[in-house]
Amino acid sequence: MIKLRLDVKAMEQKTIKRMRVNAGSWRTGFTLLELLFVMAIIAIIAAMTTIGYFANVKAMANKSAVLHLTRNLDFARQTAVMQGRSIYVIFDQDGTNAWYSICRKEGEITRKSGPYYLDVYGDLSGISAGLKVYNLDTGESGLVTTNVSQAPFGWGMSIDPDIFNGQMASYGWEICQRVHLPRGFRFGDGTRIKGDGKTPETVIFTSEGTTGLSDIRIDIVDIAKASTGAGFRFARVTVCGTTGYVETDMNAQ
Repeated sequence: MIKLRLDVKAMEQKTIKRMRVNAGSWRTGFTLLELLFVMAIIAIIAAMTTIGYFANVKAMANKSAVLHLTRNLDFARQTAVMQGRSIYVIFDQDGTNAWYSICRKEGEITRKSGPYYLDVYGDLSGISAGLKVYNLDTGESGLVTTNVSQAPFGWGMSIDPDIFNGQMASYGWEICQRVHLPRGFRFGDGTRIKGDGKTPETVIFTSEGTTGLSDIRIDIVDIAKASTGAGFRFARVTVCGTTGYVETDMNAQ
């Protein structure tokens, strides 16, 4: 009887001890404040990772645009040599966008008859309404509205808007679609670091593949960083005048 009482008492002591251990383990769990703190840290790390990811994506897109410009300039040079015609790379931009067009010189406007412009040494009979025509001397473009015979001088075309303004000039049309820079980037003229919005001069590749005696520099500017006052030139593309070769500096400052 005494032994049984001792066994019961021992079991009660073990049970009480186990309950105390369990109660102590409950007290070692996370509090709500601690969980909120950990979740806040996780949210901050996730936000930083997301920002870094999109920044890297933007940088890759911008580098791709610079390399695309380099390849297009190489293409323009090769086309000029292969076709034996001058190829123009015309740059332009407005307050929000920047772009360039690659055009082949087709001839010279030599005469105007009423609203029609004629090239008495060329053949304009094959062009149709809606064709985009460039004044290669100014870089302006317009659309052909009508194309009619102006005997005995040949065929003439009317253009809207009137990009020639009654003047004789070189003309041509695009050989590939217009290319835009990514949003937030603009051209510079190669003389300043800040994004002052100056447009580079037209690059003209001759049939020999050269552009002249002087190099032509094309700056691509991050206008968001340039507006801070420090200035930032994302990249510089240089066309060597005597050879027509194209060089790219992705770390130009």
